[in-house]
Amino acid sequence: MESGPLLDPYLAVNPCCCCCGEVSIGKGIKTVATISMTLGIGYGIMGMWFALKAFVSNTGENLPEILAICAVTSVVGGIIRFLSSFFLHRSVKNESKTTAKIWCALSFGLVIVVTAIILAVSQKNPIFFDSLSIKVFLCLCALDFLLLLYFLWVIIVFVKEIIDMPT
Repeated sequence: MESGPLLDPYLAVNPCCCCCGEVSIGKGIKTVATISMTLGIGYGIMGMWFALKAFVSNTGENLPEILAICAVTSVVGGIIRFLSSFFLHRSVKNESKTTAKIWCALSFGLVIVVTAIILAVSQKNPIFFDSLSIKVFLCLCALDFLLLLYFLWVIIVFVKEIIDMPT
């Protein structure tokens, strides 16, 4: 069976040309890293919000405990996300495919860990989804996951470009 351009799984089309004109993949990686650093800061701020709500919450339920767990998860995840994205941004100049691969593993690892923690906490507490803060957090995590799928495409093209470049 002959493989055409639509069937070739290794054909890497520049994902950064659809909305921004013809943008180099290096600039695309820098944009991905910048957006990801911003998300990391957002997760850190959200974690601080959860911590504040946990301390001022005076319900008889165990909602403060749940919010404290979400706060720690969010702050630690935000710090890891920010640092890995910072190093991804710096790796464009060095054309380091290792840093890009580590960023992918850390980003998707964070999504898996956060999801596992949320599912574990939600199994023990029926009031988990009653909090507006938790609902907002879950929505942002879902949007982040969808962004990560696009970011992964950009990084795969970047790594393929580095591998295919003549030395």
